[in-house]
Amino acid sequence: MFKAFIFLGLLLSILVGCKADSKDVRSAYQELAGRFNIESAGRGVIDYPPFAEGDIPKAYAMVLTAELIRAKASGSALSDLGKKSGHWLIDNNAKDVNIGWGLPVEWDAFGDGSVNPTSTVYTITTAIVIEALLNWYESEIDVPKEQIFKLVAGILEPFAQDKINSTSGMYAYSDAVSDAKYDCFNPAGYLLGQMQRFSKLSGRKDFAISADKNVKIFLDNKRMSPSGAWYWNYSVSEDNPNDLPHATYIYMGLREYIKHGGTLTEQIDLSKVEKHFSDFKTFWNGWHAWPSVKKMDLNPKPRLYDLGIALFAFSTADSHELNGYANELFKLSRKYKRADGFYNYRPDVDKVINEYNAYMLLGLAGFSWAGSQSVDWIHYAK
Repeated sequence: MFKAFIFLGLLLSILVGCKADSKDVRSAYQELAGRFNIESAGRGVIDYPPFAEGDIPKAYAMVLTAELIRAKASGSALSDLGKKSGHWLIDNNAKDVNIGWGLPVEWDAFGDGSVNPTSTVYTITTAIVIEALLNWYESEIDVPKEQIFKLVAGILEPFAQDKINSTSGMYAYSDAVSDAKYDCFNPAGYLLGQMQRFSKLSGRKDFAISADKNVKIFLDNKRMSPSGAWYWNYSVSEDNPNDLPHATYIYMGLREYIKHGGTLTEQIDLSKVEKHFSDFKTFWNGWHAWPSVKKMDLNPKPRLYDLGIALFAFSTADSHELNGYANELFKLSRKYKRADGFYNYRPDVDKVINEYNAYMLLGLAGFSWAGSQSVDWIHYAK
């Protein structure tokens, strides 16, 4: 009986580890890419109250990077879908006190009664858009380089000058004064990676110093899971870990900081940050939205949003274990896929969110072409 159990476990491991066929992956990418509106790829229903429809910058950013990867891998020009998404981002940033990107609706981000206007600059949205624009800048494909460089420099300036900080000294959740008391790690983590990246591109040492300040706060506040992994809570003041996409944001920011030679690189054990992703899966039930360090009766499957960004991060990682996880996530994604070519919110939730499908498109692009030397710009240093 015991031997049979061991054999079954080995068999399951082999089946899970089988690499998805590249033709199937690229076919899935092509099918999903064809579902987006070329003129407004990022427009759709927003997945929180008031559930209005609008243009979501993060969705345009995901589509831009995905199409850049496809163009680079095939040696072709950037598609109209990619170009129009990129130019939409350049032409549609919030212009009130600061420049950046946010949401097309008013939003009480923390439910504390302070409603942020549509001109609010949200750090995570801004970081994700900057990453997409810098991907375009570095890809050398049909790119308005001078326009992107000037725009990114102007957007990062107030962050580098400590004008958009939370009480801990990290980059704040947004530029709204009412949000400054919330010290959230995931947006700061994502932005510090792009801050270090742009410092390398521009030669701006003050941007590198700014990234270092944030990394120091991360190092001072890291937690250790029972598996020996490094992780961070959602904020400095709460004992609640990040879910899968927000943990992925932190990981992507730190590895970007390392790739571009951040001063504190040697103090970051990226393998321990990567190890935390094992806390999101169990042998019998697979992947979950929350890590095992969060005690809960029912840990749901990841949303499509979670699945897409993790698929991209794992596909482009310099880690065989995470590459294997990417294979598992692609296979899991089949349970989300609909007959019309879009993907559902979750396997058990029949709802299409355009933004989350844009995240899935990015994940499929990473999983399709991460091994191609022609798109080495998406890889991270060994």
